[in-house]
Amino acid sequence: MIRLDPAPARLQAPLSSPPYDSWITPAGEVMAEFRRLPEGFLIRFPGEADFEVSLAAEIVRCCPTPEADPQHIDNLYRNSILPMLGNHCGGLFLHGSSVAIDGRAVAFLGLSRSGKTTLAAALAKHGYPLLTEDVIELVASPEGYDLQPKSASVRLFADSAAFILGDHAMSADPVRKHSVSAEAGLAFRSQPAPLSHMYLLGNDPDAPLHCERLSPPAALKQMLLHSFILDVEDRQRLNAHFCRIADLSERIPCSALDYPRRYSELASVLEVIVKGSDSPGGSDASR
Repeated sequence: MIRLDPAPARLQAPLSSPPYDSWITPAGEVMAEFRRLPEGFLIRFPGEADFEVSLAAEIVRCCPTPEADPQHIDNLYRNSILPMLGNHCGGLFLHGSSVAIDGRAVAFLGLSRSGKTTLAAALAKHGYPLLTEDVIELVASPEGYDLQPKSASVRLFADSAAFILGDHAMSADPVRKHSVSAEAGLAFRSQPAPLSHMYLLGNDPDAPLHCERLSPPAALKQMLLHSFILDVEDRQRLNAHFCRIADLSERIPCSALDYPRRYSELASVLEVIVKGSDSPGGSDASR
């Protein structure tokens, strides 16, 4: 069981060794850097925090910067560090959000700010309970995979919250997400749900609405982009993770979903998703 060891805030000192891996945004911004330590790993989020991981001691030491927001640091730990460690230790964690439709989980995978959480929150507002946002944890079962629920809250940008919830009093900070609980009128589910369908969200914000079923090889290729990987040089663990994703792509229907990122079009997107969940294989749709 991994334990978090909070440390006092400190400035991030320059590091002499180059990272063996980095997370880079589509805009070219460095989100995270990975380095090795004698007893584990150092994961640096520039300007935010250093996480020193000791797998043998099962401890993660967190050193935030003085200006870091404590809630944001907690989100980094829960939504980045823990999923990485989970995959490293043989679990199956993906970057996505999920709701339950007719008792079965429907998941949305995509890059940051691709609309995963907005879709999930909009469906939850229409009565389809939210299971998780940002991180999907899957557990294999004889019938397929069960998706594990997380905390009964969802983080939304101010514009999404205003449109979905009518919450105009929320801070208008466009950079940070804001936590929204069940009290805002969203439905949440606290029990695991069998996974029935996965949607891979396209990156073009102006694309017309189009949903197309993917073959298992095509789904596998896309799902690998949304994994949490701690050590890209550990071939044995990478192969094991590849096999888990390959099994997932074979057992669970997966579709590519493109749509315009305009709130005026959101109802049509939700309709495609709900109708697709009525069929075990999903449905193709265009507009």
